[in-house]
Amino acid sequence: MTADELIQKISKGKIERFYFLHGSEKVYQRQVVQALTQQLINEDNRDFNLDVFNGGKNPVCEWLDCAKTISFMGGIKLVVVEDMKDKLEVPEEDEFKKQIYESLQEADADGSTQDAESCFKIAREQDIQALIDYAKNPLEGVCLVITADKVDRRKKLLKKLAAGKGSFALEAPKEYTLVPWVVNLAKEQGY
Repeated sequence: MTADELIQKISKGKIERFYFLHGSEKVYQRQVVQALTQQLINEDNRDFNLDVFNGGKNPVCEWLDCAKTISFMGGIKLVVVEDMKDKLEVPEEDEFKKQIYESLQEADADGSTQDAESCFKIAREQDIQALIDYAKNPLEGVCLVITADKVDRRKKLLKKLAAGKGSFALEAPKEYTLVPWVVNLAKEQGY
């Protein structure tokens, strides 16, 4: 399914409870998220039913907990996680985990960090499994959207998410369709 077909499907109200949008074309990812936002969110429920997380800065448990909370003020809650790939491939840049790591390191009397590292590995595996489980059975009344640049199908999580029902590869347009695509995009932006 192309990005345009997906956006048309969303515009008709046919919305999945879980989306994994991956690929090199960020414009398509933004358009799909925008279509979902227009369909699900209005001014009355925006503060309660729209949550946006940065996958590289917010811990997995934070946005999964948000996705497991029902919507307020009626309607469907939209939870968007941007750039999840960074979260999984560069966990040492995660401020939340860095703070925990430093705390464990300070608490360790002999200076060994082996226990802290094993704790992170276990926590990361639990995060991965929790996300796989959620993707298989997303909560009713919530739409969780995860975006990622590139999918390395050798990684357990990305392989499972990419094989799921709500997975869509949003790649850059082919060279022969590039000019009509840019013209259409400019028209949509009011140019």
